[in-house]
Amino acid sequence: MSDFEIKVIDQYWINELDSCNEYDLCSHGHIYLKINDTIITNKLESDWTLSTTALMLLRSCFNDRDKLNEPIILHCGQIYMTGCPISINWETAITDNEIHISNISKLLTLNKQDIQRYEKLDVVVSKKEYFSQVKLFCTDVLNFFEGLNKDPGSELEFYQQFWQEFHDRLSKI
Repeated sequence: MSDFEIKVIDQYWINELDSCNEYDLCSHGHIYLKINDTIITNKLESDWTLSTTALMLLRSCFNDRDKLNEPIILHCGQIYMTGCPISINWETAITDNEIHISNISKLLTLNKQDIQRYEKLDVVVSKKEYFSQVKLFCTDVLNFFEGLNKDPGSELEFYQQFWQEFHDRLSKI
């Protein structure tokens, strides 16, 4: 078994000075991700879209993932989960008690040739460990949104679907 650690370092709206941007539907911030002894990202790198990343992490708990899936950690994307190529991604293969993480990659620019691959960092993590880390990350994101009034405007249906799926998946881990 291996180490898998992911956590929210800080969280804010796109305009960090705004305590509750009612029109910004996703939170942003820095992520600490360490797999085994390798730090994949921390506060010294790009900021990420945390709420969308949280949903992608929840999805990774239940379905095998391959390179065709949307990245897990997204730079931007909001509700549609599409956006720029800046991202961190990995594949998963799920068994009864374990999650095999492989093909880890990171892209911090718009140039896909700058992709950094962690080819020797294939790891097996217990489901309990992976789920625990994902749950803590998602709970931090959820707490940030708690009690805030957001105005999704024309995105209301997508916003509601996002949070419905988020809550459904979080309740299962």
